[in-house]
Parts: sequence; C-alpha cells; structure tokens
Amino acid sequence: MPATPAAWLVVHARVTDRRAITADLAVALPASGGDGAVPVLAVLALHLAELRRTAADPDAAALRSALARAFPGLRAYRYSPVHDPRVSVCLDVALHPAADGGWAGVQLALTEQSTEAGRHPWSRITRRHGIRAVLRHTQAELDVAEQHQHALARTDRSAVRRAERVAQLRGAVAAALHQAEQDVAPGTPPPPALGTGARLATRIESRPQVLTGAVSRPVVLREGEDGPVARLLLTPDTPPVIGEVTASVLVCTLRGDAARHAAATLTPGSHVLIVGTIAHRSYTGEDRIPRVALTLDVQHIGQALT
Repeated sequence: MPATPAAWLVVHARVTDRRAITADLAVALPASGGDGAVPVLAVLALHLAELRRTAADPDAAALRSALARAFPGLRAYRYSPVHDPRVSVCLDVALHPAADGGWAGVQLALTEQSTEAGRHPWSRITRRHGIRAVLRHTQAELDVAEQHQHALARTDRSAVRRAERVAQLRGAVAAALHQAEQDVAPGTPPPPALGTGARLATRIESRPQVLTGAVSRPVVLREGEDGPVARLLLTPDTPPVIGEVTASVLVCTLRGDAARHAAATLTPGSHVLIVGTIAHRSYTGEDRIPRVALTLDVQHIGQALT
C-alpha cells in the first residue's frame, strides 16, 4: 500500500504598505500534531500585536521572519494550494497599514481540506475581517486546542507541557484582544477588505490624478533606453486613496526633458503640483519576495502656488 504523502500547511500573505506597494509571501510547513492552523494563527496574532506596539507597518519580510522563528521547517511555496492535494490547511491573509486604533488592517480566509486518498473528500472555509474578529477567532481556536491537549494528557504525559504552552499563547492573545477592544471603539467597522486573492493593481482607476505635495528625497536621474528617467518621492498634502490603501508616499516617474529639469531644480522640501496616472510595476526585492509597486507616471509637474 503506497505511503500517504505528507500534508502541508500553506500561508499566503498579501502585504501592502503606505506607499501602496504590495508584496506577496507564500510559504509552507508540515501540518503535524493535529492542531491545524492554530499555531500559525497564534504567530500571526502576536505579530500583529508587535506591529501595534512598535507602530510599524506590515512587512512581508518581517512576517516571514516571525514564521521562520516559530517554524524551523518553513520553506518557500511556489504552487497553487487550490490544486495541490498535499495541502490540508491554507491560511490566506491580507495586511495593510494601521488605521484608527493603531492596529494593522487584516483579513483572513482559512481553508481546511482532507488529504487522505480513498476517503470522502471534505473542505471548509472560515473568513474573518478586522483585528478584533481575527483575535477573537484565534483565542477561541487556542481554547479548543488547550482542551484537546488536556484530554490527551490522560494517556500522554508530554501533552501536559503542550497544554501549558497553548495556555501561554492563549493568554498572550487574550491580552492583545483586550488591547484591541480598548483601542478600537465598539461598533467601529473594520477597514475595507483588500481581498486576499485579487491583485490590487486591477482595482486602480486610470484617470489622471492631480496632487500637490513635498519632495521628500533627492531626485534620482538615470539614462533609460528611451532617454532620461527621474524618480522622486512625493509626500502628498492630501494622501490619495489607491484601491483601499491611503498612500502617504508616492513614487513618481518623469521622463525626457521633465526628468532632467526635475533633477536639476527640485530638492527635498520643494512643493510641487503633479498631474499623472497610476501604473503598477512588478519586481522582486533583495529579500526575494515578489512585490507590486504602484507609481505615478507624471504628465505635468510644476511649482505649487500654495
């Protein structure tokens, strides 16, 4: 009889920062111990609490580091979990910058399915939207996991230690939930859902944007295949909403004579008026995480009069 292939737990995260740059993280680890997604949910919850404590934006590399510390067997995952019979749990997460209350926006979709051949197939999906919903769900799952370990402890002494560890995690998540309920007023709706599977760039309107703001860094000029290209970082006076993300910093691209003129005349602090359209560019960062950068292709630029 052929051996049953090892089951996998897959985490797919789509992380968007304040510049509306989106990074995709896809990793997998062995699904062992019968705990399903509970250990990963706990790591995610504590990571979100750490982001709130440090006032840091969500970052795909930081999330990967948190998962790698907890799960040494973590590895990159380059397949589609929907069609992979080895995947027993898929945790699909969308993160974006903090709104009111200082907590990162979060949505998750948790899919669990059977992987044993010859058995009746089954699957279920659980969706949670917003920090309070995610923390409440994690706390409830940890509570069930703790009860399960206490039941196992009747015949397995090692389960006592596991139950103690789960109880510690549940206490930490309960503290984070208490803080979130203090930070976010009752009845406050969660941030708009980004969607865990759709590309943010497909939701961008192509009509020109008119913005004023300050240049935040020296303009970078280079020679491209079609002539000079300049990049500048703009801090808008009124940050635009791109998709469902408020972009507090925009990467602006200028070409031709406008690029040379901007590099020669603009310095950090220069206040400008820009007319341009949104474009998206795919690239891979130094950490090998794929990203989609949203930029403003500049059509006109001039000195702002206000």
